[in-house]
Amino acid sequence: MQNMISATAFTDFAKRAKNKGESVNRKPPESLTLLKKAPDAKRKFPRLKDVSNLTNIQLKPQNGNETSLNNDNLKPPTINRETSKQDEVKLAKVVATARGTIGDSEKFMAGKNIRSKLKSQMRKIAQERLTVKQVFSRYVESSTLHGFRYACSDTFLIRRIIWAVLMVVGALYFLIKLRGGIYEYIQYPFSTLSTLEFVETLTFPAISFCAINQYKLSKLKNSSLYPLFLENRLPLHKNWSDPVMDMPGHEFVEEMKNISFSVDDVFLSCEYMSADTAHPEKAIRNCSKGNFTSYFSEKGERCFTLNPGTEKHPMLEINMEGLNNAIEIIFDMNNFDSVMDFDYTGMQVIIHDQSEPPVSKTGFFLPPGTKTFASLSKTETENLPPPYATECGEIQLKYYKKYNQKACLLEKLTDYVGHKCNCRESYMPDNGKPFCSVRETILCSFPLKEEFNEYEMRGACPIDCKSVSFTSMLSSTPFIQNPLTGIEERMIQQQIDIKGYSHHIPILEMSKKMSTEELESYIEENIVVALFYFADMSKRVNIQEATLDFYQFLGDMGGEIGLMLGASLLTFFEFVDLIGFLGYHQLLRLNKEKKEKHRQSLLIKRQSMLTTLDVTLAKDMTGVV
Repeated sequence: MQNMISATAFTDFAKRAKNKGESVNRKPPESLTLLKKAPDAKRKFPRLKDVSNLTNIQLKPQNGNETSLNNDNLKPPTINRETSKQDEVKLAKVVATARGTIGDSEKFMAGKNIRSKLKSQMRKIAQERLTVKQVFSRYVESSTLHGFRYACSDTFLIRRIIWAVLMVVGALYFLIKLRGGIYEYIQYPFSTLSTLEFVETLTFPAISFCAINQYKLSKLKNSSLYPLFLENRLPLHKNWSDPVMDMPGHEFVEEMKNISFSVDDVFLSCEYMSADTAHPEKAIRNCSKGNFTSYFSEKGERCFTLNPGTEKHPMLEINMEGLNNAIEIIFDMNNFDSVMDFDYTGMQVIIHDQSEPPVSKTGFFLPPGTKTFASLSKTETENLPPPYATECGEIQLKYYKKYNQKACLLEKLTDYVGHKCNCRESYMPDNGKPFCSVRETILCSFPLKEEFNEYEMRGACPIDCKSVSFTSMLSSTPFIQNPLTGIEERMIQQQIDIKGYSHHIPILEMSKKMSTEELESYIEENIVVALFYFADMSKRVNIQEATLDFYQFLGDMGGEIGLMLGASLLTFFEFVDLIGFLGYHQLLRLNKEKKEKHRQSLLIKRQSMLTTLDVTLAKDMTGVV
């Protein structure tokens, strides 16, 4: 029955093809015509091996006579070698197209071969259908974990137990060490390396001076602030109750300047190197009251700074040490005309770097009647950033060009007081707010300064990652004292003439106006003398270094696990590879089983359809018969 249907279908197809006449009316392709017309095609295009062996093409003209287009009846005509260039171009295009087609076919076949190889390997892996135990056995045979092969292989039981116990003991020891190492690592320990470096030059620090008893009584009596003095409110921090009087901020600041001792009032003499020893080519620098700049401290005191490093006061550099290269300064405290706010007198000294503001909480005091020697030493410190305990850092400041923690804390306090009181005190940087009046200072600013916790604000103002500090070692001796004969004018003149003590000239002028006893008493009560110098040309450099960073922790733990188990980081990846391979192998098996089930279902459906078709055909044949 099926053969009968196929024969009938073929006959119908042949009739339709004959009626359409497409094959007999088709013309030869243009490329074939060009090849036949070109006698020198083999010479111009050597890849065309044989132009004459072209496939026979059966042509059937319209009159019905079939002719064969073969080598005998289709010979290329003899043409001139000066063939049209247009024909040659067309022929070249045909050949290039053929070459491209061949190249694409080769690439396609190469890719197809690779894909078929991969598929065959995948089928081979899936067909192996290894069990989990078989895969694990393969891993045990090639594992780099010491003792693992002996503990899991098929050998004597006692031997396997011994190796298993050794591995467990080694693993427990490693876990104990790992726990301790992790705990130590998260503490972020560090050590400080301190070295003493000798240098050719040293920059002299800024030295700030503040009079302990700062108000001048003769000026205070003629001041608008005299009522506050009568109420025992000067300095203002003595009494925080509501004052009787008030005064605008700018007037209050000017009055405070007028009643406070200025550098002109207390300065007697200053002498240091006649030239900058580090730069001898520079002009001689004289030390006078013009070398000082003035500022207000956080207590409202009027202070002044030597060697501030400003544009008009460049920093002093030296390359010589010792007392012969010291700065000697003499002050007259004028205690007979000062308001004694405290039961002691003298001068407070703050030694600091030029980049940071002076803070009165630091420093030391110079008593009158003595000559104090301050031996300076410079220290440079480099701290570690978070997560280490120092937690150094740097933020952009609004009122200072260079960051340091002291400037940051003062800036935070300025913003805090400015936000609450809408003003600022005289020692605060300019934040666009006016100066606080007397009442605003006492009733608003002072309580807020007490509330301001610098310790809590250190999170917002981290410690400097790089800082410069100066320490001093003090010693003192009585100034111009001669117990036998007292201070004589002749002795002072001799020191000036022979030893060149020009800074003793003010004392000489006093001796001309006072008796010996009066001069000694005045020096003992009012004269403050101090020398500042570097003991040697060196600086201390403190650098914090992490004692256990991540790579050191990794090396320590690697040494422990290698010592006890002979393992490494790659051993861990071997376990990862094992788990991945097991999962991948199981997925392949599941996928293979799924496809097999699908194929079986299709075969069952196809068999069912064929059975149904056979029954139907049988019924039809029975009806025909």
